[in-house]
Amino acid sequence: AGALQQIRRRSAAAGGAGQPARVEQAGRTAEGQLEADGAMYMDGLSLYDKLVACNDSTIAGAISTSLETYKQAFRLYGPRGVIVSFNGGKDAVVIMHLARAALAKYCHDNGLPQQRLRVIYFLSKHEFPEVKEFVESQVSLYNLELQTYETDFVSGLTACIASEGGGVPKGGVPNGQEKAPITLGFVLGTRKGDPNCGEQNHFEPSSEWMPPFMRINPILKWDYGQVWRFILWAPLAYPSLYDRGYTSLGGTHDTWENPHLKCPDGGYLPAHLLSDWSLERSGRSARRVSSVDCELQMIDDGGFRVEEAKTVGLVVVGDEILKGRTCDTNTPFATSKFREVGMRLKRISVVPDIEDDIVEEIRRQVSSCDVVVTSGGLGPTHDDVTLYAVARALGQRMVQNAEMVNLIRYRCVVSIL
Repeated sequence: AGALQQIRRRSAAAGGAGQPARVEQAGRTAEGQLEADGAMYMDGLSLYDKLVACNDSTIAGAISTSLETYKQAFRLYGPRGVIVSFNGGKDAVVIMHLARAALAKYCHDNGLPQQRLRVIYFLSKHEFPEVKEFVESQVSLYNLELQTYETDFVSGLTACIASEGGGVPKGGVPNGQEKAPITLGFVLGTRKGDPNCGEQNHFEPSSEWMPPFMRINPILKWDYGQVWRFILWAPLAYPSLYDRGYTSLGGTHDTWENPHLKCPDGGYLPAHLLSDWSLERSGRSARRVSSVDCELQMIDDGGFRVEEAKTVGLVVVGDEILKGRTCDTNTPFATSKFREVGMRLKRISVVPDIEDDIVEEIRRQVSSCDVVVTSGGLGPTHDDVTLYAVARALGQRMVQNAEMVNLIRYRCVVSIL
């Protein structure tokens, strides 16, 4: 009660001109909102104390680094200038709870009125219903101040920054303008190894082609195992999809259960039991389509393309290379060609002509590269194995192509005649 009275006094003292307008929770009076703010403030402080007292050596250091990142973020941009991207995934769950703990601690230490944690949600038309419901439930439960944009990440982010008065025009601040527009810090669940992560740091300015803002990456150096260790240790709620074999959530059009968690009975183990963390994104691919007959005239090239291909992986199939019987001349040639078209070769693997090995490597590369190219080795046998492996890796089934069969028969007849 004493802490709540202190919050009320701070809020009244901070209610002067120039203060940002509060976004009230639907159906709540101002008094009810204040009560909710106070409850979450105390809950956030309690969580902070639990986090700093963590003695689990697997995650204690990672937690400490993340909290320090948040401390600096709130110091630089203030509670209103830090917005957490909350898409409902496992990484978003971690950064949201770390943020609300760090926010409560920051306000407490600096004598500031507690403010609701600001979160942003980019709602896709392909969103899983379970994820949407989870986000809504967490927003209500933890009294989050939510901004929703039913558009893609870049468009939504641009609109959000514009609405906040951010974005410095090219050429700098116009003459007569007293100060530059505010810069916002957006907290993302980016981790090393994620697609397009590159060489980011905990604080990373936005790309030149995007509006100006600061990327804040509090869990940048966390791995898959630490994410789940933290969630289960806290413990924290998460979308039920993770208990059904999903390990990385995109949309309903490009996400399915991780094949490496499949059980003999057809079910799937929960996400936290994935043993090879590098296979986290094996259930994600924009190239996966429903199982259809592989007739050439039925293939839709658009279903196998990405909007902007930046990285490529190369799978070289051939026992001859592994056994030293021949030199790999394909890789140097392919590397130069990829460079010519501005694509970065991210991974090269040479695998034996064993179907299971090829399937495993293709799935691994599909999860981290925009494009995967296979080089079938030497001779038709390797090509046959590669085709079957590609079909398995992408969830396709192999069927005869009637047009090709007829063409081969025709040419055989012509040759005999």
